[in-house]
Amino acid sequence: MTTANEQEKRLKIRSPFNQSISFDMIDLESNILRNISYTGIGVDISEHGLGMISDYTFKKAQVVKLHLPLQEMDRPFSVFAEVMWSRPAKSHFRTGLRFLQLNISNFGIDI
Repeated sequence: MTTANEQEKRLKIRSPFNQSISFDMIDLESNILRNISYTGIGVDISEHGLGMISDYTFKKAQVVKLHLPLQEMDRPFSVFAEVMWSRPAKSHFRTGLRFLQLNISNFGIDI
């Protein structure tokens, strides 16, 4: 659930986005450079960010590469995003992500 404080920080209102999302990131904590792939479920989306639920707990400021399934495209749309916050939500984690250097509306994608 979105708190009033989170809602005030957003630049745009988010729309529901109940889609399966895959994402990649680089594991730097183990001192081994390796690519890690996970999946999650989208909760909401806007031109500037995305809410997601996954089994993975993120750290603030971590950068991930999202692969978003969009109806307007025949393949996933990949975009980098920064973790703004992540916290437990029942048996999963709820994460707020901000798209980096991107405004999806520039690509003619309806949100």
